[in-house]
Amino acid sequence: MKQLLRSIYEQAWLQMDRPTQHAWLSLLLAPHHGVPLLSLQIWSGLGAQALQAALEQLLRLNLVERLGHAEEMRLRLHSSVRDFLHEKAVEQRQSPLDQDNIFQKILFQAIEDVTNRIQGAGDTVTGEEGEQILQFLDYALAWPSLWSATQALLLAAAPKMSDVSYRAVWAGCIERGITQCQFYGDTCAEATLLFQLGRLQQLQAQYQAAQTSLTKSAELYRDVGDNRDYAAAINRLAFIARRQRQYSVAKELVDRARPLLSEDDQELDVNYFVRGSIALDEEDGALAEQYYRQALAICQRMADRPRIAQRCWNIGLALFHQKKYTEAIVYYDQSLDLYNEVDDPRNQAILLMNKGVALIEVGQPEQALPWLQKAYQGLHEVQDPLNIAKVAVNLGITSRLLQQWGEAERFLQSAVQQWVELGSSKSEINARIELAIVFIRQAQYTKAVAELKSAKQLLSQIKDDPAHPALASEVSKHLMEIHAA
Repeated sequence: MKQLLRSIYEQAWLQMDRPTQHAWLSLLLAPHHGVPLLSLQIWSGLGAQALQAALEQLLRLNLVERLGHAEEMRLRLHSSVRDFLHEKAVEQRQSPLDQDNIFQKILFQAIEDVTNRIQGAGDTVTGEEGEQILQFLDYALAWPSLWSATQALLLAAAPKMSDVSYRAVWAGCIERGITQCQFYGDTCAEATLLFQLGRLQQLQAQYQAAQTSLTKSAELYRDVGDNRDYAAAINRLAFIARRQRQYSVAKELVDRARPLLSEDDQELDVNYFVRGSIALDEEDGALAEQYYRQALAICQRMADRPRIAQRCWNIGLALFHQKKYTEAIVYYDQSLDLYNEVDDPRNQAILLMNKGVALIEVGQPEQALPWLQKAYQGLHEVQDPLNIAKVAVNLGITSRLLQQWGEAERFLQSAVQQWVELGSSKSEINARIELAIVFIRQAQYTKAVAELKSAKQLLSQIKDDPAHPALASEVSKHLMEIHAA
């Protein structure tokens, strides 16, 4: 059957005029939900009348499918036709004759179209644009003669393609692009793609891979004399060092990057942010607030609303660490309002968690619970394992305060397992202490002692962490409480 269909399609192809072949082959780039006429006209390079005539013939032969009507109309291929046209595209890529490369011309026009659209867009691409970019690049990266246009699309899309639903596929595209850069000796583009790959790996908590990508990016930027982007790569390496609790390394890196950035450079915001985050980790909430406010001032000067939202959030965290819980909630709410405008579900979910935790601290666990539940659901939707573990701990604490013992155990046991998988001894210790408290409140002392002993064994792994004394004290306090009982 497949061979019969291929024979029918081949015969139809041979009997078509050139414009109809252009229109038909252009639809190979259409997503599963179809493509509007305007995009098809741009990709095919046909005038309105020529395209209309070509589509009438293709519809009459049942070689394309029409969805919707009038202005909402979209067109797409049947799956069997797509397989045939894919073979045609591959054949044309292998053909040495320019006049046979219909698909090359179509692909070039499609790449230019989407590149122009995303260059003038916001900080992220739409779902449809992301799907198109991935589809176009899948073909284009295998087409050497299109490298100039392909490179432009990669560089334009790279800062805007962090959507969790296609991160792995996008990382693969960037890696293929890096290989092409190396082949063509395109050092500047290679440095930029390595930087974006590192950012993507950082978002996925793949810190070792991110460190490798960003280190190579920094070296290339330094080699070509691009001090500003060298500083940007160094800032990201500092962020990773801070995540890995390598504070002396992180401080050295931000100090190295700072002199390379001008006072009006938005990258200075990242530098202050990392400094503030280091201060927060070192339990200096006041210093963290100072750095975060400096970062906020830069973002406000740039009128960068997504980053303003982030910095308001950071200030809220710094205030929280100073036990200024009511003020922290004010900044969390400001940040939430801004995130509602920019459609950032991951950060919205984390902020909901932070607000819930602040409400716990002001003695309002009933009000905290719905915020934490929304956060838990949202973080699962965006597949953020680190923050899922954090909110699970806080749901466990809230459930304990509300004497919902079964829920408290379930959330905290889940959190312990997640921290084990994530390799965070400090967070695992904290979760085990909280689980022990739940068992103590139910007079299940044997279970509580088991958790506290496990936590005590882990303390040696965080002896240089600023939180070590407090956690060690908590373990000892609850063991003594059990002994007294």
